Amino acid sequence: MQIGGRYEIIETIGIGGMGSVYKALDQKTGIYVAIKHLKPEAVAKDASLVKRFAREAEALRQLDHPNIVKILDTDHIQDQHFLVMELVTGGSLAQKIRENHRFSIDEVMRLGLELSDALTRAHHLRIIHRDIKPANVLIAADGTPRLTDFGVARLDNEERMTQSGVAIGTLDYIAPEGLNGVVDDPRSDIWSFGVMLFELLTGQRPFTGKNISQIVKSILVDTPPDLERLRPDAPIGLVDLIGRMLQKDPSDRIGSIRLVGAELENLLAKQVGDAPVMPRITTETPRPIAIRHNLPADTTLFVGRDTELTELRRLVTSSRIRLVTIVAQGGMGKTRLALELGHQFAGISHETDLNTEQRIHWQHGVFFVALAPLHNPDDIIGAIGNAVGYTFQTGEDNKAQLQTFLSDKHL
Repeated sequence: MQIGGRYEIIETIGIGGMGSVYKALDQKTGIYVAIKHLKPEAVAKDASLVKRFAREAEALRQLDHPNIVKILDTDHIQDQHFLVMELVTGGSLAQKIRENHRFSIDEVMRLGLELSDALTRAHHLRIIHRDIKPANVLIAADGTPRLTDFGVARLDNEERMTQSGVAIGTLDYIAPEGLNGVVDDPRSDIWSFGVMLFELLTGQRPFTGKNISQIVKSILVDTPPDLERLRPDAPIGLVDLIGRMLQKDPSDRIGSIRLVGAELENLLAKQVGDAPVMPRITTETPRPIAIRHNLPADTTLFVGRDTELTELRRLVTSSRIRLVTIVAQGGMGKTRLALELGHQFAGISHETDLNTEQRIHWQHGVFFVALAPLHNPDDIIGAIGNAVGYTFQTGEDNKAQLQTFLSDKHL
C-alpha cells in the first residue's frame, strides 16, 4: 500500500478507536516515518475529529522542538486523512511503566528537564497540550523523550472548539480545574506533568479509584501519597517540587513550566545524594565564619512561607521547648520547610545573616537526620551518630555513648 505516491506502508504500529499508526518508507528520502491515519468511520461518527487532526498538525508545525515529535507532511484523499511524522522507535513511557521499569532518580529528572523544555516552548507559543501522560511521551533510539499527541491541544489563535464545562484530557491526569471545565490554563499542564513525574518515580498514580467517580473525588479532595516515603532516595528538592506541581488550586502551584525546568536543572547539578558527610565533631567551638552541617544543597527557590518559618524559629530557639514536631499530610513540604530552617540556622541561607548569639546557639552544628529510609527504630541511634559524624566504640552501649557525646553540645 502506498500513500500520496511517496510513502510505502511497511507495517502497522498501533490501532486505536479513531485511527491507526503505520511505519512507512519515504521513497523520496529513504527515511522511515510514522503515518497517523484517521479512520473514515470514526469521522462519520464525530466530524470534529478532522478539526482535531488539523489542530495537531498545526501545533506540531509551530513547535519545532527537539523533544517534540516532528511533523513532516500531511495528506488527505477524499475522506482519508494522514499525518506524516518522524518515526520514534523506543516505545512510550507508558510501555516502560507496564514493563515494571524502575526509573532512577537521574532518569526521571533528565526526562523531566527535557520535557519541561519542550512544554516551555509550547507555552511560549500559547499552546496548551492538555493531555500530558506517559503514553504521550515516546523514547527515541538515543534515549531522549519526544512529546507527542497534540490532538487536544489548545492553540492561541483558534476559535474555541470545546464545550464549556467539558473536561479535556485523560482522567487520571486531569487537573482539578479541568474537571470543572477550565481548559485554557497552562497551569493544568503543570499538574498533569507532576502526576506523570510522580508515576515515573513510584510506578503508581497519585490519585486513583475503582471507578470514575472515585478517581474524580481523589483528584478534587485527596492529598497525594507521601512521595518521600514511597521513594526515600528522591532528593528533598524533587519531592517538594512535585508537591508544588500537585497543588489543587492553580494559584498555589509553581508559577510556570519554565520554573519547573529551572529547578530540575539545579537538582541535576547538585543532587542531594552528593552532599558530603561531615567529619566527627570535636568539643572545640568552631570558628565563627562557619557552622558545621550536613544539610542537602539548597537547590530550589523557597518562597511564601515566611510566617511558618518565623514561628518555627521562635519555637526551636525557646529555652522552654525541647521538641518541635511539624505535622501535615504527605507531600505538603514538611521536610523542605525544616531544611530551610536548618539552612538559616547554619547561616547558609541567602535570607539569613547570623549574629554572634545565634552562632553560639548552633556552635557545634546543624544536622539533618533522614528517617524515611529507616524501617527499624533500633537504627535511629546509628543514623543520628552518622549524621553528626560520631564514631561509636565497639563493646559499649551506642545510646549511652551518643547521649554522653551530645550532652555538652549546642546543635
